[in-house]
Amino acid sequence: MPTDWNGKFLGTGNGGAGGVIQYDAMAIGLRRGFAVANTDMGTSPDGVSAVVGKMERIIDYGYRSTHLMTTMSKAVLKRFYATDPTRSYFYGCSTGGAQGVQEALKFPQDYDGIVIGAMGHNRVPAHVAGLWAYVATQHDMTTYLTAAKRKLWADKVMDSCDALDGLRDGVIGRPDKCSVDPAVLQCAAGDGSDCLSAGQVGALRKIYAGPTHSVTGEHLYPGFFRGTELSFTAEVPSSTAVSGGGNFPFQWIWGLNWNWRNFDFGRDVDVMRNTLNFAVDATSGDLTAFNARGGKMMMFQGLADPIAAPGETLNYLNTIEKTMPGQSDKFVKLFNAPGMGHCGGGVGPNVFGNFRVGFPDHPNDPTQDLLAAMEQWVENGRAPTQITATKYVNNQPTGPVERTMPICAWPKVSKYKGTGDVDSAASFDCVAAD
Repeated sequence: MPTDWNGKFLGTGNGGAGGVIQYDAMAIGLRRGFAVANTDMGTSPDGVSAVVGKMERIIDYGYRSTHLMTTMSKAVLKRFYATDPTRSYFYGCSTGGAQGVQEALKFPQDYDGIVIGAMGHNRVPAHVAGLWAYVATQHDMTTYLTAAKRKLWADKVMDSCDALDGLRDGVIGRPDKCSVDPAVLQCAAGDGSDCLSAGQVGALRKIYAGPTHSVTGEHLYPGFFRGTELSFTAEVPSSTAVSGGGNFPFQWIWGLNWNWRNFDFGRDVDVMRNTLNFAVDATSGDLTAFNARGGKMMMFQGLADPIAAPGETLNYLNTIEKTMPGQSDKFVKLFNAPGMGHCGGGVGPNVFGNFRVGFPDHPNDPTQDLLAAMEQWVENGRAPTQITATKYVNNQPTGPVERTMPICAWPKVSKYKGTGDVDSAASFDCVAAD
């Protein structure tokens, strides 16, 4: 709680399985004058060990802890400052994005504006998709993609799809239009250093297609876009553990010694849904109450995200529109960032007020900062149509600016005007996606 308070409250999201307080996000908000809060989501100390088989903790993780953080924080603010906050905002990415969706759905009075990215709101299928991609390349050595093979294919994807947005600049601006088949690099026979084996081609096709239910054939989650290849696992097949941090929902159900090789993409998907969905699922498009109270939501998504598939974020926007026809654009905006990874990073411009620790901040500039744009929308009624994103050399906050580019409110996309500096946002327009 700052002594020079701006009168507003900012709730901040966690990441992964939670378990710790995200002080970095709190510090960014605090420097802007917000009273800030964060929650470990009830899964401390590590997000896993204390949660196995504990449904109350899973409920805490799913939605309860975020709501209690919010209501209790506001009560403390009222006592400390002798007044309620004038406005309340929420910012979160990944798991933090799921927290924001849950707030809008279950507790629409908590926040005036919610800024969320790469949402893990469709929790069970999202983790199943991560496992699906992992299994695709880890089945055995015939499907394994070495670093050299991943780069070989990534270079082919870039060469085939870079210009689909009208500009060849090392960023795939329209990965949704990129459909180059891995078979174009398949070896005539066997394997080789300059081609892909049949097993590797099959693994890549599975990753791009996304997981299906092995019994019903249901498509569970969108595949990852082309352009994410360098983020695929480099782990050599042999381990019984899944690399990264995406295995916690499986361990919550089957214990710390859960073995991915025993997972069944039919039976076990059903078990996960039946066990976890009541607490962690946030896929309803009915935001009627949130809209009625004047709430606003801004979503952002890296188009090179290898964890939260961009297609799922768009699916959720479409679900809102189908549930509330003709209303969604009045209170929900989606900003897609070409070449950006999970919540940040990547080859494209990826700093735009998305709480990147250490990077230059623009708290008073709604043209460059998501939260500032949200404040302007809520408080002045000016809906954002584009945000200028910045790419720093080597993605280092102390480095010089490499380029800037507008990221546009969907269904518009950034397009080069045909003249001018390709590294300057001034050389781009936001145009309707074709």
